[in-house]
Amino acid sequence: DDLFAAVAVGDVTAIQVARQAEEQLRPAQETLLTPKRQSRQKPQKALNGVSIDGVGNLLTTFAKCCAPVPGEPIIGYITRGRGVTIHRSDCRSVLRLMDGEADRIIEVGWTEAPGDGYGADVKIHAYDRKGLLKDISTLLTNERTNILSLTTRSDEGLGTAEFQLRVQVKDFDHLSRVLNRLNGLRNIIEAHRVS
Repeated sequence: DDLFAAVAVGDVTAIQVARQAEEQLRPAQETLLTPKRQSRQKPQKALNGVSIDGVGNLLTTFAKCCAPVPGEPIIGYITRGRGVTIHRSDCRSVLRLMDGEADRIIEVGWTEAPGDGYGADVKIHAYDRKGLLKDISTLLTNERTNILSLTTRSDEGLGTAEFQLRVQVKDFDHLSRVLNRLNGLRNIIEAHRVS
């Protein structure tokens, strides 16, 4: 009861509780799981390519509002009952949360990207022409970028087309390279990431 009251008042943060619980559980786990012959244990891989400062094996999910990819600065938000949600550091949603719930914000970092990569939303605005979609898909193929979804809309009056793509990228550098190449394509007005 005292612990719950301390958390409610703000004397103890959720991070402090998680760290203490992990420390108390660790010796019990080591004695139960350690074989008679001591062997060096490999460091545990972080889930989803994200490491959480001072805490291990927490459920992590990537925020849909900003969809961070490896290489971008990120921050974690401790949710109620759903682990830690990973946001880009400049995400408007998490910046609003910092005002009222700063104690639930934690430092997180990237470890290594999984082999499959990450999904990123891209919007392309272009002057419409024959073969434009083919040129975009060829460029993405050459950049080894998989298209996960694609929607397109044309405005015949203005002679423009708009493409909404979800692409699979390895990291932030890969995404930046793809956007730079798209912006260099003939008839492209602007290609940018949707946040």
